Amino acid sequence: MASSKTEEKNATSTLSYSLEQRRCRRSLIAEHFDDKWRQTDCEKMCDNCRYPKELLNYNISSALGDILKLIEAASLKETKLTLNKLISAWFQSGTKELRIASLKKPNCSKEQAEYIVGYLIYKGYISIDKGYTMYTTVAYLQKG
Repeated sequence: MASSKTEEKNATSTLSYSLEQRRCRRSLIAEHFDDKWRQTDCEKMCDNCRYPKELLNYNISSALGDILKLIEAASLKETKLTLNKLISAWFQSGTKELRIASLKKPNCSKEQAEYIVGYLIYKGYISIDKGYTMYTTVAYLQKG
C-alpha cells in the first residue's frame, strides 16, 4: 500500500502533467521514465502538439477570490464541494444552494475553469480532502 507522501507526490506529478500546455506530452513521459527524447520523436501525437491551445491568460486573483467564497459558503452550509459542484456554482448553474448571486460567471470556458482550479490546487491555494466509499475515492475541495 502506498504511503500518503508517495500518493501525494504521484498526484502532484499527475496534476503537473495535466496542466502542461506547451511541452510535448510524449517528451514529458520520456522525461519521467528517464528515456532519451529527441524532438524528431514527436510526430504530433499528443494534444499539445497536434492541437496547440492558446495559452490561458486569466486574472487568477479574481478567480481565487470567487472560488474561495464558494468554498467558504459551502462549508458554512456543511456541504462538501467536488470539482463538478464548484464549477457549476461558479458558472451559476447546478444546485441553487451552492450559488452566490453576487458572483459573476467567469469569463472563460468550463474547461478553462477546470484548468484554473487545477492550477490553484497545484499552487496550494486549494487543497483536497479525500472521502472514501467501498467503490470509489471522492475528492472534496477546501481552502489550502
